[in-house]
Amino acid sequence: MVTNWIKSLSGFITVGTDKSLKKALKKITGITPLQLTHYKIALHHRSLSKPGQNLEDYERLEFLGDAILGAVITSFLYHRFPQKKEGFLSEVRAKIVNRNHLHQISINLNIPSLIRHKKTETVNLPKSFYGDVLEALIGAIYLDRGYKKAEKFILRQIMAKHISIDEIVQKINSHKAYLHEWAQKSKKHLTFQLIDSWGSSHHQTFEIGCYINNELISSGTGLTKKSAEEEAAKIAIRKLNLS
Repeated sequence: MVTNWIKSLSGFITVGTDKSLKKALKKITGITPLQLTHYKIALHHRSLSKPGQNLEDYERLEFLGDAILGAVITSFLYHRFPQKKEGFLSEVRAKIVNRNHLHQISINLNIPSLIRHKKTETVNLPKSFYGDVLEALIGAIYLDRGYKKAEKFILRQIMAKHISIDEIVQKINSHKAYLHEWAQKSKKHLTFQLIDSWGSSHHQTFEIGCYINNELISSGTGLTKKSAEEEAAKIAIRKLNLS
């Protein structure tokens, strides 16, 4: 059984007794585990396997959990935004299940403290590893307690506590945020600088320039610097054919 070979391993990071593992999992997920086997597999890195051993690790459960996470998020967004089109829903979902995003959520949930791996492997873990294990944990909950419990974990422990839908939507609707994201991916240096302002102190108009790699791409005007930046970003997106 899984319990036996876990206890027999030496020189590895372990999670202690079954009782302490159950307690830790309930604290993280809000759900009481019934069968620990699935969770131990979800938290098992391949570095634990000895030469010649063929022990299952988290990757199959990650595959399962990824599908469940996607289904729950899709259903949530479908009902949250009844008037929005498929493109918008897909974009919001993509930002929620982004690998870097899931990686950080896993850290916030303290899942790394439960992962078993060789001490020497710690520095060699891939950047997405903690997020992958989070998905594997979702798969384990599904196999142990069913879809409804997995959905409960996703909605109550992940969505409600670690994801701001309003912030994600705001970024999607913001031309400046969109341009910043493009600049980061394209390794461009993006800045917004005040070019001019006029009018009384209570009714000023601002002109803001949008610069990429120190080259002026566009400028926008507005009654606030923020609105002028949005206008400049909107024009820049059109000029760069990014929309």
